[in-house]
Amino acid sequence: AHYTLDPKISAAYNMSIRLSQHGGMAQQERMIYDKRRSLDHALLFSYQGANISKVGEEKKVFRALINPNKLKQDYDDKIISVGFEYGLAPGDVFEWLGTKTHWLIYLQDLTELAYFRGSIRRCSYTVNWEDEDGLHSSYMAVQGPVETRIDYIQKHEISIDKPNFSLDILMPANEATVKYFRRYAKFYLKGLIKGSPDICWRTEAVDWISTPGIIRIHAVEYYINKEEDD
Repeated sequence: AHYTLDPKISAAYNMSIRLSQHGGMAQQERMIYDKRRSLDHALLFSYQGANISKVGEEKKVFRALINPNKLKQDYDDKIISVGFEYGLAPGDVFEWLGTKTHWLIYLQDLTELAYFRGSIRRCSYTVNWEDEDGLHSSYMAVQGPVETRIDYIQKHEISIDKPNFSLDILMPANEATVKYFRRYAKFYLKGLIKGSPDICWRTEAVDWISTPGIIRIHAVEYYINKEEDD
């Protein structure tokens, strides 16, 4: 016996094959597939393509798109786009190899389904501290110091200025940082320019809840204890 396939069935079968090859049967799946394909092409040919390496892991280099967002005197924000397979998430720090700079991922755009898209901020400082668990180090994105007035105390014709500079800091949230950076914790940051003054900072407010993986710290200038501060 000789059988022939119904042309309508054959056309439907061929259509399902083509749809599967372009992402899936649902339109949204095909849109996700097309967007990811566009990203893969841009990683090779876009002006914003960059080689990056995640801090804390073996030196594994992969491609990402880094697009401009907000550039100010005291902070630099950009947008990163990279495949989900690299496992980046808020709280991760990576090195932008072409510029030898480090960046903190502090926010993820959950409306992007084809790849990871998030906001990043440049980390200009590292902070080091010691507790009962040993020595620790972390990158931090620092905004400040900022202040527009001077607070002072005047008594018996003597005027004493109160330290009142302030910093806003973003840093990765992990067991060590959450344990140390609580209200009234003190730390020092050395300026990037030789001869910059050493300033003691005291943590005034900490938010480790709003954004998973991220700690937001508001710190103010504090009195230096030269005998006890190390």
